[in-house]
Amino acid sequence: MSETKYDVVLVALRNRVEIMKAIMAVNPVGLKRSKDMADNPPAVVISGVSRDKAEKAKDILEKAGGTIVIREIQT
Repeated sequence: MSETKYDVVLVALRNRVEIMKAIMAVNPVGLKRSKDMADNPPAVVISGVSRDKAEKAKDILEKAGGTIVIREIQT
C-alpha cells in the first residue's frame, strides 16, 4: 500500500521578502530559488512530505503572508 505524502504549494503572497525568508526556513534552497518561487506562484515549496511537516510549513508560510494549499500525492 502506498504511503500518502503531500506537496506544499504557494498560490499567492502579500510580502515577497517575508515569503522568501519563510521558503528558506522550510526548505533548504538558496536566495535565487526562493525568489523564483515567490515571483512565480503557484510554486511547490516542498514536495513529498508527511502531513505533519506540510502543516508546519503551511503555518510558517501563512504567517509570512502566503496563501498555501496542501496537495495530497501518492508515493
